[in-house]
Amino acid sequence: MITLDQYNENLFDMKIGILNTVFNTLTETIRNRKYKHDIYKITSRADVVYLFHNSFSYFIQKGPIVIGSFHERNIDPRIYKGFSSILTKLTSILIKHKLLFRRIDYYHYQNYNYNYFVPKNSFYLPLGVDIDRYIMKYHEREIDEIVRILFVGRLAKSKGLDVLIEAFRKINDKGKYELHIVGSGEMQVYIQNSKIKGLIYHGHVDDDELLRIYKKCDIFVFPSIGDIFGLVVLEALASGEYVIVDKTLKGVFDDFEKLGILEYANHDPSDIANRILKFKKNFKQNKNVEELLKNYDWKEIVNKLYFIFQDLITRTV
Repeated sequence: MITLDQYNENLFDMKIGILNTVFNTLTETIRNRKYKHDIYKITSRADVVYLFHNSFSYFIQKGPIVIGSFHERNIDPRIYKGFSSILTKLTSILIKHKLLFRRIDYYHYQNYNYNYFVPKNSFYLPLGVDIDRYIMKYHEREIDEIVRILFVGRLAKSKGLDVLIEAFRKINDKGKYELHIVGSGEMQVYIQNSKIKGLIYHGHVDDDELLRIYKKCDIFVFPSIGDIFGLVVLEALASGEYVIVDKTLKGVFDDFEKLGILEYANHDPSDIANRILKFKKNFKQNKNVEELLKNYDWKEIVNKLYFIFQDLITRTV
């Protein structure tokens, strides 16, 4: 795996709402030209190139198979409003008809619902989790009267954190509840200075401490509307938590919903609050969860991706 140092730090940042998205979209290829020589050199020796930033595809010469991804932005225009929805819809149409990122041969998508937005012959494959590390044993769960709610991620409104905090305000006088927040970002100062009863901010933690927090908490809430998957959701499920995710992720975690350990919520504080209030402290995971999680083990996902690469190479020979 080869990375381009400080890629994100070198992006020009305009923090003026929708103009930020428009500006970065229109100038991304120009700004990335500084990496053109490196990309030529790297990809000339490759059989398959997997991109985390699709605009780099413009600098890849003919030869390797190029796979694009949607790690940067959710391409479903239905989850946005106003101009953001129009821009996203236009982008998805251009991608589907190979008028944008024309050098990309296939796309890797992690939501069944997104196959409508990608060219034919692209492939679905979810992300994974280290099952051996996260899998929860029932005796490890702390049993007391406090219901602990957890959020892990970038501290930003785009992640729905403001919606979750407002939901917590609605319930924290209705019983013994705690809201645990892990991460850093633009809302960090607000959270640190807040005087909300029961809100516990952990900041940025290492992997061992995060694992401890996962296994200490009871409910994991992921109210983000911009994500296409949510790796932290898998980590929470494997750690034995009950999970509430935003309905924009419908189609991603339906297998877990069927087992009764996950539910989709509206992007609304009252709806999230009501779902939390219905949670029972004596909740126990369905015995089939561990078997289902094996499908998301990183070892299994990596093997599948490797065979997908082999198959794509075979098609072009």
